[in-house]
Amino acid sequence: MAKKTSSKKSKGPAPEGWQGAVDASEAKGGVVHEGGIPFVLEPLDNATLKTQAHEMARLVGERQAVREEYLDASRGFRDRLKGLDDRINEIAGEVESGVRKVPAQQSLPGASA
Repeated sequence: MAKKTSSKKSKGPAPEGWQGAVDASEAKGGVVHEGGIPFVLEPLDNATLKTQAHEMARLVGERQAVREEYLDASRGFRDRLKGLDDRINEIAGEVESGVRKVPAQQSLPGASA
């Protein structure tokens, strides 16, 4: 039988300069962990905020244009599908009844004017 080994790693002393890095990140705004990855929070200056606001406005406009394009294409497809569905239903009715309605010419006897 194999000998069981301990899976615990011993925590040694922190690397040199580690506490200085932690203190520096705290001074900038702190550290957050997302998905096991540490991120340093940095406060944004006014120029960066202004740039980000312009970028966000541009992206909102682009998103709206893409939505409009999508809606226009969807309308076109829905109209085509509706026309096809109507024609299919019309043919299905003719097949089921065995009779087709054909518009009569006005000059034929028995046709109302």
